[in-house]
Amino acid sequence: VYKRQTIMLTSYEGSIEIYIAGSESADFLLKSNKGSLFSEHEIEIKDSELSLTEKEDGMEYRIISWTGGTMNGGGGSIISSSYSGDIFIRERKKIVND
Repeated sequence: VYKRQTIMLTSYEGSIEIYIAGSESADFLLKSNKGSLFSEHEIEIKDSELSLTEKEDGMEYRIISWTGGTMNGGGGSIISSSYSGDIFIRERKKIVND
């Protein structure tokens, strides 16, 4: 995610998966009416109503309203919403060619 770039992702019934390298910086605005937010990254949550549960493979955030947050101090903006699906923020792995 480039520092001045904004990415918008929406889905009505499906889940959304966002892959970001651990060294990247980003600002988030996320919402799911009937789903949860899962992150493999540490995200500083700001201005939201949510419940937090630590899971074996990362953190699970139950979104009650729009959730704002930053990763690595903030950077490019990612705005994502799903009516009934989950939102996953996953670690982007390096692909090694044989």
